[in-house]
Amino acid sequence: MRKVILLLGLVLQVIIVDAQSVSGSLVDEKGNPVSFANVVLLSSKDSSFVQGTISNEQGIFSIDQTSGNNILRISCLGFIPMTKAYAQFPVTIVMHEDVNLLGEVVVKGNRPSYKLTAEGLQTHVQGTVLSKMGTAEDVLKHIPGLQKKNDAYEVFGKGSPIIYVNGRLLRDLSELDQLKSEDIKNVELITSPGARYDASVKAVIRKIGLSLLPIH
Repeated sequence: MRKVILLLGLVLQVIIVDAQSVSGSLVDEKGNPVSFANVVLLSSKDSSFVQGTISNEQGIFSIDQTSGNNILRISCLGFIPMTKAYAQFPVTIVMHEDVNLLGEVVVKGNRPSYKLTAEGLQTHVQGTVLSKMGTAEDVLKHIPGLQKKNDAYEVFGKGSPIIYVNGRLLRDLSELDQLKSEDIKNVELITSPGARYDASVKAVIRKIGLSLLPIH
């Protein structure tokens, strides 16, 4: 009976570990929350992408998973990217500032600002360090909730985007390299597109002069 009870206890422990939520909070070196950072869960076996999310305004993040993966890749403009395996969750992660970006000092005043909307998240680009990135493609690499995989983009939990430029459907992603970052005012990530978009559209990234929509 003791062996049976012991075995049952081990099984329950494994189930609890496997079903845990990968969660925690991001703070800077002064203890302030790091908001709107990309938090990506990687496979413990081969470091491939599993799921992604962004930290909220309080720096808190959470990813539900049942596979027991524990490697996180975290990136946020103005901070040094990091990849690390964690033994248990929740966890508090300290992000270290990348004070020099593109050869210029990154201060609070020239970082992009973010605004939560009813449909998603808006990133203000104009007049920030993002406007000096070079091209629209360079800007997209730093948008919370968006990542580039091979030669395509993906919105966390939504899929690959279709892209509009000034209301025109963009069929060739290479055109992004022809759009200057300094001409972009805002980038809006819409995760609840609503009735104005086709039912197949699961999310939208919309810019002043550039828009994109994930579709399945």
